[in-house]
Amino acid sequence: MEGAPIQDDTLSMLIGALPTLGPVGMVLLILGYVVKQWLNSDARYRAELQRMSEAHDIEMKEVREELKQVKQELNDLRNELQEERRLRFQAQEEAHQVKLMMLGKVENVSERFGEGP
Repeated sequence: MEGAPIQDDTLSMLIGALPTLGPVGMVLLILGYVVKQWLNSDARYRAELQRMSEAHDIEMKEVREELKQVKQELNDLRNELQEERRLRFQAQEEAHQVKLMMLGKVENVSERFGEGP
């Protein structure tokens, strides 16, 4: 941090001038110490925020990747369901045509579906 060397110089000056300043010097010395501690804790706080931000970014990347996979699985399941519905509908239609043929209402099942000659 750029301010740290200046703070050390100020603290050294205060300590050197302490005998001539008396009680005001003590207050300035304590104030200088508190400011130095605050600056150090501020740097630690910023470092912790940076670490937390990076951890959050990594976690969000994993969540996005997982969401992408879930969406792909959902699309695959939708496609499978659509195919099963189509096949079931086709089977029901064929069963209905066979039933009608058995009752004598349709001559040939293949005529209905366009199969045959």
